[in-house]
Amino acid sequence: PVEAVVDDLLCLRGHGPTDLALALRAARHQLERSDARRRVAVVLSDARPTTGGDPVGEAAALDELVVVAPADDVDDARALA
Repeated sequence: PVEAVVDDLLCLRGHGPTDLALALRAARHQLERSDARRRVAVVLSDARPTTGGDPVGEAAALDELVVVAPADDVDDARALA
C-alpha cells in the first residue's frame, strides 16, 4: 500500500557523509535520458551537505526538485529548494 511505502521512506535515517551535489548531479544525468514531459527529482534529506561541493548549482540545473526533510530540521532544505 502507498501508505506503507511513505511510512517506510519517512522512517529512514541517514548516516555517514552526504555528497548532496554528487547525488543531484547523478539525478540530473538520469533524468536527462528520460523522455517524460515532467522530470522531477525527489530528495529525502535535511539538505545539509557534509562532503563534496556546493549543491545549489546542481539543484538549479534540475527541471524540478522536491525536498522532503524532517519536520523539525527544515532550514537547510528550504534554502536549497
